[in-house]
Amino acid sequence: MSRTFGLFEDEIEKWSAVFTGSGLPECMVLVDTKATISKFHVEQIINTIDGKITTIFADLNDPFDSGLEVFQKDNIDQRVPILNKLCRSLWQEEENEYEWYDATITLWKAIEANTKFEQLSTNSPTLDSELR
Repeated sequence: MSRTFGLFEDEIEKWSAVFTGSGLPECMVLVDTKATISKFHVEQIINTIDGKITTIFADLNDPFDSGLEVFQKDNIDQRVPILNKLCRSLWQEEENEYEWYDATITLWKAIEANTKFEQLSTNSPTLDSELR
């Protein structure tokens, strides 16, 4: 299930999706472009008989947060290290393993084709209230 939210269909403010697959754990994604805080958080929650087991994989200010002071001090865009690594890998043929690109593009096309738009009311304080 994939839903976008906004005042207008061409001005999306929020995106919510749940990915499922045979033999795979459920994956929930929430993107809020108007959030009051900047946060990139990835965790795994496993339901067991005794309760929930939570493992945090990432808890950053944003997905490109490198934590390296040199980039913060010199006011360099935080995406530079990641893009630098990607560009360098393109020249190393023996390490090019981009078969998953086609699968990723196919997945995003399927998501876009099946995403439903829901109009936010002008007095909606948060996405959480819209999702309930």
